[in-house]
Amino acid sequence: MIVPVLDLMHGRAVAACAGLRAKYRPLATSFCTDGDPRRVIAHVLATYGLSLWYIADLDALMGRPSQASMVRTLCAEFSLTCWYDGGFRSRAEIVASATSTLLRPVLGTETMSADQLLEPFAAPAPVASIDTRGGVTMGAATGVELSVLLDRILAAGCEDVLLLDLAAVGTGMGLSPTLLGTPRVKAGGRYYYGGGVRGRSDLDRLEQAGFSGALVGRALHEGWIVPD
Repeated sequence: MIVPVLDLMHGRAVAACAGLRAKYRPLATSFCTDGDPRRVIAHVLATYGLSLWYIADLDALMGRPSQASMVRTLCAEFSLTCWYDGGFRSRAEIVASATSTLLRPVLGTETMSADQLLEPFAAPAPVASIDTRGGVTMGAATGVELSVLLDRILAAGCEDVLLLDLAAVGTGMGLSPTLLGTPRVKAGGRYYYGGGVRGRSDLDRLEQAGFSGALVGRALHEGWIVPD
């Protein structure tokens, strides 16, 4: 299962660069030269027919005003459902965001501490996102072992878990050996990989490793993955 990625900054789709956001620039491809998110969505829909998206609100993640209104508009306009990473910093913010059936909030360890996972979420639980670099958790959960963090996430009722290798996003550098073994180690969830996916061979490796799907951005934009 492929989940297309849309990274939004200042209302534009941007090209990720190893998680170094100061280097992010408007996406420039053969079908979009100015980062127009509508062109990006229209192209991916027409080429691949994928309607479940992961949308990262980079402004909100960096503490600026969120683009939630724009995300809701895009989802309604293109009939998308999305996992919305809105830089949520508390359980209250996640609950408040879960008012649209089109947007499912993402609980990211970049902005939420492991302590926020001590009690279960009411159904439907948010998607959980674990941000790593070199196999080490980053952000508010820095220093918490991956296995401990996964135990808390699953206990909190989050069945869909994203495992992101920030150093690889937008690079096409391939898969992290550290993250590849996670689904076999921790049963009970559905795991999705993000960062460095290059093509079908990587998708096949992820499926063999027990992942339910992958977040994919550049490989779709560059046409490295041939449509079925």
